[in-house]
Amino acid sequence: MERSVSIIIFTSLFFHVLAMEKPNIVMIIADDLGVMDVGFNNPKYRTPHIDRLRAEGMLFTQAYAPAANCAPSRACVFSGQYSPRHGVYTVGSSERGNPQYRKIIPVKNTVHLNPDILTLRSEERFSRNAET
Repeated sequence: MERSVSIIIFTSLFFHVLAMEKPNIVMIIADDLGVMDVGFNNPKYRTPHIDRLRAEGMLFTQAYAPAANCAPSRACVFSGQYSPRHGVYTVGSSERGNPQYRKIIPVKNTVHLNPDILTLRSEERFSRNAET
């Protein structure tokens, strides 16, 4: 009897969760934005719109960028893959600067994601097409 009640409760909760509206999620990717570069952390800066988003939403503070600069970091976020998998390691070519003073060995770099990689954007298009 207890097992039947548990199954009924679980099933009703499951369908309740399915019926809920999808949440509104705003993800802001800001290159070179430091933790102290927003008004809610530093009164030196005026960022009223970001401050309002923070006040009315959620703030996550335990995160990290998957790469040291913008192109590979964005490729990682949008694809869900690390740089060795998608091949975007830097912005443009890794053969920049005077070769005589270069401290690293240039690697083959891709400047865009392969179109076969499923991304956040392509997932959105896929789900929209499935609904119609």
